[in-house]
Amino acid sequence: MAGLTVPMISRDESVPARAREIITAYEKAAEAVKEEAAKLSDVDLLTERGIASIATKGALLHFLIDHQTHHRGQMMVLVRQAGLPVPSVMAPTKEMQ
Repeated sequence: MAGLTVPMISRDESVPARAREIITAYEKAAEAVKEEAAKLSDVDLLTERGIASIATKGALLHFLIDHQTHHRGQMMVLVRQAGLPVPSVMAPTKEMQ
């Protein structure tokens, strides 16, 4: 919806079975989004997209970042519940302080 061309796993492909494969696929997609988003100008970010043109490309990309952050938080909770060390993502975790 934001007009980015990003490689995706199709619905017909099997989901990666190993954590390393998931990480590799995620990193590939994240790099592609970064490269595509860098091509957008300020005017592009204000271009309306989505259902009935109610959202701009910039707003959709902002939602994507917020959505990813939400899932990152979910994963940190699950890692803590499993008693595993929580990796530093943006800053030291409470366990590191």
